[in-house]
Amino acid sequence: MKKLFTKLIATTMFLLMGVLNVYAQTLTYSGTYPITLQGFTQSITDPIAAGWAGTTSSPTTSARNGKCFTTANDGNFNTGKFITYRVPSCGTITLQANGTVGRGFIVTVTKVSDASQLSRTVWAYSNATCSSQDFVVNSSVPVNITILSPSAAEGAITSTGSSYISYVNISGLATPTIKTFVAAGITATINETLKTITAELPYGTDLSSITPVVTVGGTATGYSPSGSQNFSTGSVNYTATDGTTNTVYAVTLTVPATIPAPVFTISSGSTNQALKAGTAMTDIVYSLTNATGAGVTGLPTGLSGNFVSSGTNTGTFTISGTVDAGVTPGLFNYIVTAGSIPGYSGVVITATGSVLVKSPVAKQILYLTATGTVSATDTKLYPMLNNSTNYIVTLKLAGSAAPLASVYDPYDLIVLNESVASANAEAAALKSVDKPILNLKSFVYAASPKWGWGTPDNGSATNLAIAVKQPLHPIFNGITLNAGSMDVLSAVSGSKGIQPADITLLGSINVATAPKAASGTAVAIHDVPAAIRGVVNSRYLMVPVSDLSYGNFTNDAVLLLSNAVDYLLNGTQFVVPNLQISSFTVNNVTATIDNTAGTILAVLPIGTDLTALQPTIVLAGVGTDVSPLSGIAKDFTISESTPISYTVTDGINSKVYAVTIKDATTGVFQNTIQGVTFDGKVIRNSSNLTIQVFDITGRMVARSTKNIDMSSMTKGIYMVKSTSGSFKIVL
Repeated sequence: MKKLFTKLIATTMFLLMGVLNVYAQTLTYSGTYPITLQGFTQSITDPIAAGWAGTTSSPTTSARNGKCFTTANDGNFNTGKFITYRVPSCGTITLQANGTVGRGFIVTVTKVSDASQLSRTVWAYSNATCSSQDFVVNSSVPVNITILSPSAAEGAITSTGSSYISYVNISGLATPTIKTFVAAGITATINETLKTITAELPYGTDLSSITPVVTVGGTATGYSPSGSQNFSTGSVNYTATDGTTNTVYAVTLTVPATIPAPVFTISSGSTNQALKAGTAMTDIVYSLTNATGAGVTGLPTGLSGNFVSSGTNTGTFTISGTVDAGVTPGLFNYIVTAGSIPGYSGVVITATGSVLVKSPVAKQILYLTATGTVSATDTKLYPMLNNSTNYIVTLKLAGSAAPLASVYDPYDLIVLNESVASANAEAAALKSVDKPILNLKSFVYAASPKWGWGTPDNGSATNLAIAVKQPLHPIFNGITLNAGSMDVLSAVSGSKGIQPADITLLGSINVATAPKAASGTAVAIHDVPAAIRGVVNSRYLMVPVSDLSYGNFTNDAVLLLSNAVDYLLNGTQFVVPNLQISSFTVNNVTATIDNTAGTILAVLPIGTDLTALQPTIVLAGVGTDVSPLSGIAKDFTISESTPISYTVTDGINSKVYAVTIKDATTGVFQNTIQGVTFDGKVIRNSSNLTIQVFDITGRMVARSTKNIDMSSMTKGIYMVKSTSGSFKIVL
């Protein structure tokens, strides 16, 4: 009984929290694939935050085209799975899906307050292509909308199985609204939840006679009251109406009781500037003699500025100038004092702040984004570059047409943000631009009209780390690897993080790998030397991370990106890994390796079983792998006629060795001795090995660590042996 009561309390609290949550949401949700957290029972109180919705407007008919997905990688709802939306009000829910004829969904609408059912619709597919249906709810109270893939046949649904959802759109119940409210030139703040409209008007405004400018929205066809109104005694109710439904807003307008203090702001002007007074972190004081536009005293030589009143008690003082080679770059504090502002007798306003002074030789970085501005999630990469005294960063919208090459002339480095569309014309054209490039988007690697360097991949939705293949690469300077890997992200946002690619560009370098979306791994950090890239001078790196996860970069990842920029701007080209096998040993016999011909030969003692030999292989290059692996048993019985292939790869480039292992046809287990040769008369022992000479009867006729003269021996066949091998000579 106690456990039941506890569960009842918990359930009640959950419902109460859900009721509170819904009122904080907007009234319209729309969204497109992908489905998040697929395969689990879900209760979504905020579809936008959950990834089911991204905007507050319904998708157009053209936007819906092609939105049904049927590939193996797409999310699907198997039988018994469902998702529940909790929304404050609902007009219509539109569901587009795809599945086998006879399958479908059951859509149930219940009140949040008492769980009473408002509607239940069984929707079966009539065809196996994209199907779409509207479910009318028209509820002004909070509701739960549940989409269920049934586990048994029910009504019109005669079969069960996977069904694909392309989008869900939940529209709020249409109501009359006031869209904008402008009084005395001031745009008021409208709170749709509380149905209030508020604004503070300029000092001295007469509130007893205000004629606002009002525009209506939603289903509204008009509003009241109209004309001049008296706001001096309190709020005034304004009603938006469509002739049937009314929405009432309480409008409150106020003015300051006293003259407000002036607002004094300072902007730093150009980001490329120097202050000649003091050194880094030294306070610099500027004194304004008046605020009427006259010159300002106390400015360092070469700089100028004015405080100009805009008529609303605000003004801006701009620090402008050029770099002075004698100034130490860094963050400089400033204090600016203004006095004698008209209308404010004796008032003195002081503004403080700082200005970042760049190095006189700061490198110019062009930062390409999808909007020409910094995305809200780019809280670590862009600030790291922009806040450095060594770089001057210029933001640019990636163009819909490829610009002239001369556009890039002023820049030392180009950074391509992942937010840029993979088919963007400027992004596609970067392939042949002879400038250092830091590319964070693997999806330009796809086939024409893109770069054609490989196959991009969305990566594992939960993967946070990369496996380092080239730990000596300079981008890992100062980073401690953990068992050969490093964490790039602390979390993945929007199910998108590291997005690697299967690379086909021979001669390029696989620096690190990451898991792919389905299985296996692909290149996560890609280094392409200039000649391989088809340009003359510039280096290139790809570090593909979705813009959605930029705010999740670890400290090590920020350092890696900083190292990457430094490498691209200043470093020498990292060398493609060595693909050679340095040693190949089997049954304690060291094979002969010909790296030019790509052959390996080992001769084992007569009678050796060749069916399951386990070679020990040592590779010359860091980050390379061999297949078959070292220590793996292989059958070499027919390798003399059909050599076994061993392939060394760095994940992009490869070298194949033809391996032959045979047993000796005589008791000689190796027909050469390194450092020992025979010139027809003398056995020359340049390595000073202990060698023995036997005649054909097996009798030892000579033994020495020096050269052995055989010219006086009887003509015939002799065997020369040492601990490292044997060979036959004929006199």
